[in-house]
Amino acid sequence: MKRLAIGQSELPWWIALGGFAAMYLPLYWWAAFSENALWQTDEHGHGALILLVLVWLFWGMREAIFAAPTRPSRGLGWTLFAIGLLLYVIGRVVGIAIFMFGSQPFIVAAILLLLRGPDAIRIAWFALFYFIFMIPLPGIFVDAVTGPLKQWISVIVVELLYDVGYPI
Repeated sequence: MKRLAIGQSELPWWIALGGFAAMYLPLYWWAAFSENALWQTDEHGHGALILLVLVWLFWGMREAIFAAPTRPSRGLGWTLFAIGLLLYVIGRVVGIAIFMFGSQPFIVAAILLLLRGPDAIRIAWFALFYFIFMIPLPGIFVDAVTGPLKQWISVIVVELLYDVGYPI
């Protein structure tokens, strides 16, 4: 029976993946299945789909990331990791989902910088940016941004219906 062995160069990636899973799998479980499941609401139901797209994006670019030259950026990497960890801890302690989900791009960018370097960030820039769509926005912000848009659409629909003979 052949024994699977993890290569020395793969071990840091497995440790980073394990740490990421330990931090964020409980968050994803909470968002999907808790009593106040964030991903089961109309406003944030897209979160699970964004997660699946992110997994697909990172899986697709894994070979390019592994092929990137190894030039770790420890200063910036540890700084981003500290920012991400601080956001995550504050979010967990206070229960603010925007902080917990908002910490993800910092943590992933830190892992890429610490294990590969800036070239890995250049490869994964779109996926790192895409994390933004997973962050739940406060309802008051969404209402402020979409309120004028809803009003504008209502005016257009009223005008169109009036033009085709439906008095509104």
